[in-house]
Order: sequence, then structure tokens, then C-alpha cells
Amino acid sequence: MEKIKNPEDEDFSKWGGCDLTVLVDYQNGEESKRELFIPEWRNAGFDDIISLKIIEEQVMERYGDAIIVVIAEYPLNGDIYRFGNNMDGEWMRVGTIDGYA
Repeated sequence: MEKIKNPEDEDFSKWGGCDLTVLVDYQNGEESKRELFIPEWRNAGFDDIISLKIIEEQVMERYGDAIIVVIAEYPLNGDIYRFGNNMDGEWMRVGTIDGYA
């Protein structure tokens, strides 16, 4: 596992072929829930991009404290990230994948 020091710099690009999956674990009253979350991509002029920090902000706005898992797949490789395990407030790269090609 690797701590992500600057989650605002860890960004993903639709132009680059990123297939993004975001799972959120949160408390709804007394009950724990898990949902697929579809983040809002930001238009950067020629491309739609999103960073781990933007995903975190969007999730916190909707769910409050939560555990977030992001699977970012590109054609040849990808990474798996986790935020908020044990409510530590840090992003970690917890795995890599071979991509979807």
C-alpha cells in the first residue's frame, strides 16, 4: 500500500480512456450502506478530468463521512485507491490491475 500525499494531483482523464468505478460505504442512521457513486467530471477545455480530491469532496457533500474505493482502469493498466479506512482521512493506493484491454 502506498499513501497518496497529494490527492489533488492524482487525476484521471476520459480522453485517456479511463473507466472509473467509485464505491461508497456510509452510515444511514443505524444501517451501513454501500452504493455505486457516479462523480461529476470537470471539463478542462479539451478533456473531462477528475482527481481523487474532487471525488472525495463530492462524496462527502452527499454522504458525509464515508469509506471510498476508486477503481481507475485504463486500457493497459489501472489502480485501486481507498479513502477513509478506519476514518483516517487519507488516500491510499491499495492495488494495481492490468486494465480492461
